[in-house]
Amino acid sequence: MDSDPWRSLLTFGGDASGYRRGENMTVNSYYDGLPYESGSKSKSLSEAFGAGWSGWFYPWSAPLGLTGSAGGNTAYNQNWGSSFRKEYGDSTRHEYRYETETWRYSYSVDAGVGVGYGRIRDVTTVFDIHVLEKRLQDEGVLSAPLSESTRKRLAELYFRRKTDFGFVHQRPDRFFWREVETILREDSALKSDALDGYSGYRIAEPIDGTRFSRQRGFFIGPVVSASHFNNIYNSTYKYHNVTYPDSGDVSDTLWSRYQHQVHQSDRVELGGSAEYHLPVGDRWQVDATANLSKPLNNLEESFIESTSLMAQYIIADRWQAIVRFQQNREIIESKSSDYRTRTDQWGVSLDGTLRYFVEDHLSLDLSVDHLQSKNRHYRRNNDYEDYYRNFNRQTYVSLGLTYLFAGAYMQSLGTPKSIPRDR
Repeated sequence: MDSDPWRSLLTFGGDASGYRRGENMTVNSYYDGLPYESGSKSKSLSEAFGAGWSGWFYPWSAPLGLTGSAGGNTAYNQNWGSSFRKEYGDSTRHEYRYETETWRYSYSVDAGVGVGYGRIRDVTTVFDIHVLEKRLQDEGVLSAPLSESTRKRLAELYFRRKTDFGFVHQRPDRFFWREVETILREDSALKSDALDGYSGYRIAEPIDGTRFSRQRGFFIGPVVSASHFNNIYNSTYKYHNVTYPDSGDVSDTLWSRYQHQVHQSDRVELGGSAEYHLPVGDRWQVDATANLSKPLNNLEESFIESTSLMAQYIIADRWQAIVRFQQNREIIESKSSDYRTRTDQWGVSLDGTLRYFVEDHLSLDLSVDHLQSKNRHYRRNNDYEDYYRNFNRQTYVSLGLTYLFAGAYMQSLGTPKSIPRDR
């Protein structure tokens, strides 16, 4: 149950997209007995940004810890569209023009605290030491396995390299590998007093397994969370109709409408969360999470649950495979003096990625994603009731390049305290 006393994860994300489309055509056929021509133009922009933090703190020697999280997301969407239609009659010409403009802004913030049993440890550094020892054994420079004290010293050195080692040296790699060789030379398992050039270069090669976080352990406990959501929607519609009769009396009609809507919601939830992480050998990493919560404010028979399972596998040098399954269910039922509503949403996704590292930080990714969702909504008051449901299934295939700016997805603060041989 040993672990680092403090772990934290900080994430940032952003996305921007847009499109422009135009169309003009003249139709030779007739519409209501009149030839016509029409055209349309549209463009759209979307931007999204998000940030989050989560942390785990273990103040006691017992496997009890505190957890906290906070995050925020914001999204913007703008759409512009226009169209026209011209109808030509024997004595009259009609022109119709439509213009639409919509702006949508939304943001959400959330925070949560909890307490739980169990400890999760970042064992990525421990994995690095196992790879280092295996490479030395393959090159025949070890006469026996490394001692436990040597593994511990190497793990502390590797961990310092990921945190503060580069701040005290210029060109820190040469100083780092010099200390690695010093620790190995002090171990009686090393056959000679120094590593040859080939062995030195071999152990310095990047380790593919550290490109994803290697965690081990479990954590389970109750969580209280609160969230706020705000959505602003603005829209403008314009309609312009002009009629040109042969008599010369032009008829001009202009109509417009502006709509502004603001929707806000606050929610407090009480529930529990659990996570389990297991590195299986040198090539596999399995991670699982589960969450179940119930909204406490103004909601009756409601609950929210989600589960996820991810497996990562190192196929060979520079090749990696990732499979991830996610499922969520949300039932929200509310009742007021005017109406009663019930919303049931369910979604599941399965995606797989085959990744080839072109070089240490650049990878070529082939991904296949499959998503399914089902939504049901019911609303009723004394005068009417409405009900709808829909089912959606989508499959995406993508091929792209990914650049990894940082070498680890999760960073833990502290020092590994034990390096068991079977891990």
